[in-house]
Amino acid sequence: MYKIVEDLYFTRRDLISDGYDKALEYLSKIIPLKIHKIASGTKCWTWTVPKKWNVSDAYIEANGKKLLDLKNHPLHVISYSLPIDKVVSHAELLEHIYTNPKRPDSIPFQFKYYEQDWGFCIEHKKLETFSHDQYRVLINSKFDDGELKIGEVFIKGNKITSLIDG
Repeated sequence: MYKIVEDLYFTRRDLISDGYDKALEYLSKIIPLKIHKIASGTKCWTWTVPKKWNVSDAYIEANGKKLLDLKNHPLHVISYSLPIDKVVSHAELLEHIYTNPKRPDSIPFQFKYYEQDWGFCIEHKKLETFSHDQYRVLINSKFDDGELKIGEVFIKGNKITSLIDG
């Protein structure tokens, strides 16, 4: 079990993404999964399956130094962030950074499936390193039609006798 976690831990596994597909393929070599596919745009009760999203590069830079880099942790970029490559002010950057003050050493997980926005997640304690006037932000992401893939496996068990029936 530890090997599975070790192999998949640093892979971005966004809802519909190449990383999720690779993780599902990896698991299907270990357990016999039946893969169900639901196309982007399909209505599922109160939910609509979003587009496929992939990110290849992302960072925040100030004075030529990267303060945050996707290469350092897959949670640094908010899932389904819009692509962006521009210089922003300190105030604008802070509107797009998410932290969890109750867990200052943790990187929170955020997503924006339907919000047309971008953002980054960092450890709350690292906010103090963001003290510049301007930052270059880059998120190299793209959206495509895709498929939500669901792995299904049935494990046969023993019949359980009801406590009520004796």
